[in-house]
Amino acid sequence: MIFISGQVANDSSGKFIGKGNLEEQAYQTFTNIKNGIEAVGGKMEHVVKLNNFLRDISNISILRKVRDGFVNTTNPPASTTIQTVFDDENILVEIDAIAIIPYLNKKIK
Repeated sequence: MIFISGQVANDSSGKFIGKGNLEEQAYQTFTNIKNGIEAVGGKMEHVVKLNNFLRDISNISILRKVRDGFVNTTNPPASTTIQTVFDDENILVEIDAIAIIPYLNKKIK
């Protein structure tokens, strides 16, 4: 099992992506989750649970549109979405993920 907590829209260099743009932030956030899962030998299809935190729940359709580009929409992960307030006013979305990766009998680097 892989637990990925609190991903926001920072790229691999730490630069914040998508100021004021939920779609860009969601895309970067899911990219971060994908990169983390792939780093340990998994795939996005192994994600079994997403916890989504949105500054404005009325924008959930934007989040779902981006999410559907990353997950198996035929068999999507369980998902919870909550409206919240973030300490950083630029953050519009934060996502936690849980993945179950089949044992591959190889060492993780």
